[in-house]
Amino acid sequence: MKNNPKVFFDYVKKQDDRDTKVGPFKIKDEYIYDAKKICNLLVNQYNSQFSDNKYVPEVNKEIFSNTQKEDLTDIEINEKDIIDAIGELNTNSAAGPDGIPAIFLKNTKHSIATPLTIMMRKSLDEGKIPDIFKLAYVTPIHKGGSKLKPEQYRPVSLTSHLMKIFERVIKRTLMIHLAQQNLLNQGQHGFVPGRSTQTQLLQHYCDVYETLAEGVRMDTVYLDFAKAFDKVNHNILLQKLAKHNIKGKIGIWIQEFLNNRKYRVVANGEMSDIQDVLSGVPQGTVLAAVLFIIMIADIDEKVRNSIVRSFADDTRISKKIKSDEDKDMLQKDLEIIYEWANDNLMSFNDNKFEQMSNGETKDIATKPYITPSGNEIMMKNTIKDLGVTTSSNLLFREHIDNIVTASKNNVRSTL
Repeated sequence: MKNNPKVFFDYVKKQDDRDTKVGPFKIKDEYIYDAKKICNLLVNQYNSQFSDNKYVPEVNKEIFSNTQKEDLTDIEINEKDIIDAIGELNTNSAAGPDGIPAIFLKNTKHSIATPLTIMMRKSLDEGKIPDIFKLAYVTPIHKGGSKLKPEQYRPVSLTSHLMKIFERVIKRTLMIHLAQQNLLNQGQHGFVPGRSTQTQLLQHYCDVYETLAEGVRMDTVYLDFAKAFDKVNHNILLQKLAKHNIKGKIGIWIQEFLNNRKYRVVANGEMSDIQDVLSGVPQGTVLAAVLFIIMIADIDEKVRNSIVRSFADDTRISKKIKSDEDKDMLQKDLEIIYEWANDNLMSFNDNKFEQMSNGETKDIATKPYITPSGNEIMMKNTIKDLGVTTSSNLLFREHIDNIVTASKNNVRSTL
């Protein structure tokens, strides 16, 4: 392993290969083996996760036409941008619906840079994207639990590598714009350069230890969004793009990128019929992440007394508790976030909410906070926080024990 670690890890991967066969599914008392029917059942499952854009007035292109000096309206595209974007393609990822593999694009990048630059310029100028670039092939991946249930398979989308080149050029420009105009939510640690799960955990636990040093406690409520990426309402997102000064040709192009997207489920050698994507940031695309953080950037805009931090959609809200009034303030800020979610057509799995108290405040009892549906939030002594098992006493023994046990099991399974 020391001399050639690749051989070892190739062996481990081979031993860990999973069965890619989907199903059979059990619906009521009937077992479904037919591949086409399995695809259609998965379609029903995935379609149920969309929100309905009809509840929000359709956004007209004019929203992007009233531009000002600070607005991002267009970009300069050169061959270096295209070549750099091609260099970031993952050659291990399968080709999308257009059938063009990433390895081909990488091997020919200097030859195709000029025509791709012209092609992207034309796409931006006209605000048009070919339909094949807005189609995804969705592969169902078993996520645990019973393989007899369609809901136990998460969708993984394959999209065009050629389109990803254009998306990377746009994304780079968007991130520069958001950073320069200080439009990134300071509590958002997902998909932002220089931030990560580690930076979020460090900030949170620094706050906790500072609170304990004051002799009081910190209450934290961990929220759980329901299918957050799939529920993003396109019309609301487009309004937020304009609010973030993303207008002109860029705004119109992103609107075209979101509109009339399609997908097909691919399973057991069969395909479903083509389906409409009704909502959500498009899975499997490069732009999905930046569009999502724009969507939820204002989640804490009206929160006045508590700290809100997120890693993508994993969101927590914390407050120092020195008095009963502080508990009421945290509950009020929770309700502000519930209202934000309702206004943005996002929903919660409030039965999965958890709360933890670190430390104690003299004469101030610990009690559950309340969910959007009026139920008490589960009070926990141990929580898995962005992959780290932590406890109310801030000891990490369980996390260390879990890592040791998992490592032993992995070694045994490869021998």
